Amino acid sequence: MGIFKGAITGKLISRVDAVGTKSEGPIYFILPTGEFKKWGEIHVGKRTMRWMKDPILHDLVGEIITINGEIIETKDTITIDYDEVVHNGKIIPSLPRHGKKVLTPEEVDAGFMKLYGKKREERENYP
Repeated sequence: MGIFKGAITGKLISRVDAVGTKSEGPIYFILPTGEFKKWGEIHVGKRTMRWMKDPILHDLVGEIITINGEIIETKDTITIDYDEVVHNGKIIPSLPRHGKKVLTPEEVDAGFMKLYGKKREERENYP
């Protein structure tokens, strides 16, 4: 139990969640093989907003895949937030969470310079 990096192999499935609401959209699960088989199905955290299809996961529904990422296991639940998917030997990296661009430290510093006229570490109280 706990949070750790790992890999889970199994068949990817999806279901529609929040039916009849503005948030209606697919949720993804993996039917695991191996050491995680006891869970039956494991929720896969997608990298898009609730109502959107994850473009990487959705194309692999019904396929046997390996998901590498952060596994969050408690007494009653298990979830994996994926970093990459392996399908037929091909490694497919994940999107940034919710489709947002991951900024480099230089881009963050440039944004702070534009907003505050100082680098991030030079500013004493920033949000």
